[in-house]
Amino acid sequence: MWLIRLSFVSLLLLSFTFKLFCQIDEYFISGVGDFVKSSTPFLKGFVFSTPKKLYYIDSESKKLVEIKSIENKLGAGLITSLASISGSIFVGTSKGVFVLNESFSVVYEINDKSGLADLNITSLYADDKFLYIGTRFKGVYTFDHIKKVLYTTPVTVVNGIVDNFIRDLKFLSFDKVIASYDGFSEFDYLSYLYLGRSSQEYPVLSGTIGCIIPFGDNIILGTSLGLFLFDRVGEQLRRLGFNSAVFSADFIGKTLVLATYDGVVFFDLESRKYTTPDNPLLREPVASTVSISKDKIFIGFDNKKGTFALFEYRLPYLKIQKIGYPSKDKVSMLLSGSKFDLISRIDISLLSLNLGRMFYPKLEMKASKSGIELSFSVTNLVDDIYVCNVDYFYRNTKETIKDLLVVNTKAPTILFSPIPIFYNQRKMEIVGRLVSSDLESVEVTLNTRRVDVFFDKTGNRIVSSLTLLEGTNSIVFVYGNSFNNFGTNVFTVIVDTTPPEIVSPDGGRIVEREGKFLLKVIDPYIERLEFSEKVLDLRDLVTKDGREYSFSIADKSVKKIKIVAYDKAGNSSTREFEVVFVGLSGDIVMPSLPQTTKLSNIQVSFEFRGSFKRAVLYLQGIPISSIVNPSGVVSTNISLHHGKNIFRVEGFMENGQVISKSVVVEYVPEIVEMVKAVDTVTPKVGIGQEIERLKKENEELKKKVEQLEEMIRKLSEGKPVEKIVIRETKPLDAIPSLIKIQYVPNIDNFSKISKRLYGSESFSVYFYYLFRSTSISELVSERGYIIVPNKKLMDTLISTGDITTFESLSALVEWWISRELGRNESLMSIAKRLNLKVHQGRLISEKGIPITFTSGRDHLVVHLR
Repeated sequence: MWLIRLSFVSLLLLSFTFKLFCQIDEYFISGVGDFVKSSTPFLKGFVFSTPKKLYYIDSESKKLVEIKSIENKLGAGLITSLASISGSIFVGTSKGVFVLNESFSVVYEINDKSGLADLNITSLYADDKFLYIGTRFKGVYTFDHIKKVLYTTPVTVVNGIVDNFIRDLKFLSFDKVIASYDGFSEFDYLSYLYLGRSSQEYPVLSGTIGCIIPFGDNIILGTSLGLFLFDRVGEQLRRLGFNSAVFSADFIGKTLVLATYDGVVFFDLESRKYTTPDNPLLREPVASTVSISKDKIFIGFDNKKGTFALFEYRLPYLKIQKIGYPSKDKVSMLLSGSKFDLISRIDISLLSLNLGRMFYPKLEMKASKSGIELSFSVTNLVDDIYVCNVDYFYRNTKETIKDLLVVNTKAPTILFSPIPIFYNQRKMEIVGRLVSSDLESVEVTLNTRRVDVFFDKTGNRIVSSLTLLEGTNSIVFVYGNSFNNFGTNVFTVIVDTTPPEIVSPDGGRIVEREGKFLLKVIDPYIERLEFSEKVLDLRDLVTKDGREYSFSIADKSVKKIKIVAYDKAGNSSTREFEVVFVGLSGDIVMPSLPQTTKLSNIQVSFEFRGSFKRAVLYLQGIPISSIVNPSGVVSTNISLHHGKNIFRVEGFMENGQVISKSVVVEYVPEIVEMVKAVDTVTPKVGIGQEIERLKKENEELKKKVEQLEEMIRKLSEGKPVEKIVIRETKPLDAIPSLIKIQYVPNIDNFSKISKRLYGSESFSVYFYYLFRSTSISELVSERGYIIVPNKKLMDTLISTGDITTFESLSALVEWWISRELGRNESLMSIAKRLNLKVHQGRLISEKGIPITFTSGRDHLVVHLR
């Protein structure tokens, strides 16, 4: 509905002759037929409201527009307050806050759905980032109108304000003041709390304050009992000699424009004198709202005619729009106002409130689209609160505007909730409480990646919800305050979501060895173990992937034990084991064998008495069989060699004890005895043919032996034999000790190779131990050949009869294989892995015979000494 004007006075352009305020032209007065309650500058004019309607007046064209976009949303609610920034209007109502854009459309709402616990809005104040919302019952809320986030923790009596019924508020750069029902409060940047001045100290303030304006070292209070000034330095409240009720006020220079019960009043703060306009319409009750934009002044009246007036101020004036810290040591100040070209000079002085000293910083000045930008250094100032006096000169006149400036060189501080080093979940929420409430920015980096953080400025806390990675996470908080100081906190969180794994070398049981039980827990972050039975002498050894534990059990009747492992991240696992107690005695009973035998294969039986974990059978020092968990009588067939055969058994008991027994038997083939008999006994009739047959078989056997010896000799000399491939070598003083032979995995096996090279299958056990000790088998599966010792070296190995010598040779084999594969792993690293030592061309095992070796580019010579 188009507005109805109850009165209209055309453009008057009348010049008021005021003693103190003679530079104001009244140029427009009109009305909207309802009580004008609040106003705010916007675009090229002003937005103002009645209890139910919203209007926009263009101060240049005088065009008046009714804004109807909130009618349906407002319903039975009432408009209570207005605020604006460039591009947005904030309308406070009894149903929350409506936000309008430049087209006067409602773009979003701030209400209970946003987290606003009190919808009864009493006052608003906006800067370039935040909207501050005063409420009837819940104090002051803060709304980030850039991110469109409401901080749901308000400023209340907990923060030091007098009470939660807010009447008016002004939040300047470094001067925050709040008028409440029972007094007023100012923010102290030294303690980061609000200092309240209640009606208990100053009874005149009880329920009377209508508006509040900070002005340097003073605070101006408009009340229902008149105009008051609070001197912050002397902490005194003084009446300014004006007894009419003051509802709204704003500054032009050092002159206050007051909306009072008796109409418009101009008050010079320096001379403390009042002036009223001559036009009787402007002296009617009740002037309710004042707004100033550049050189324009808007006055609204709370009368049935809905009178409003526009003025123009013809002289230059400045207003401190914003103060900030572009760097830690430099202050910038933006001055807005009008008619800057008439200003001849600007000076700044700083008065320390605590020291009482005056400072005169050197100014840098430049003009901008927004106004005049000033900057100056604060490096010579101590941390304190300063009254900033800005003096500007035109003609023979000096005007002064004031604000507070806080100098703070301390980095901000955040106290974080306990953050564990070890954590067993991927999701984590970190909460930090702000020690200083002037925090402006917070950045969180998780493993070099920026993550979101909720910055609750009014609640003095930050909250960051993180999704961590398995393993080590680096979390970095960087935060800065309004003084451009920065603080940093770095946290390391190790995420481990895998429960520990409890293992025993004996599978599902633990076995006592030398009075101790052994087990291992696989987890790099083990904290403790718990046992279902009492254990003694618990000791642990840190390993690469966990810990190894040893302990004893006092109660020998225990059959089972339950073990629970906990890691530092809070994971746990449980496992139950069978308990095996083992005695310290044991024995191996060897068979009674003849000293000599004519049989090439004999059966041997021996008895294990006690609890053995495994046993190894040796012939001529070469292992030929391995038995797991032997018990009772064990029998095996043995192929004997010509001459004396040493048969040895090593038994390894569960308690770690090693028992070794051996027996010797000499194998004398029957054909040898028969040949001797032929040489010494005269043949009888009928036996000659049998002797001839035996001689012939003996010759054939000798021929086969000679062929086998020739093949072995060629292998030892590095010459090819049938399909055997031999590494080319340079002339050497010694025979190459390692040779290379073809190998077909799906046909050949160690037994066949052993018999082909050395004439006996028993040597095949050597290959098993050799390749078990090395870590490379690719030469067998990929290249089709293997590296083996020649006959001469094998004979020497057999004569030693020591398996540890095989381990030393394994290092050389693995080194040579790595060269074949192009890996070129150093012999030193291989020897270290096999617990061997390399020193001056000698390879030394713990118990074996030292191996001396020399190597060239294409050969390797080994000597056993």
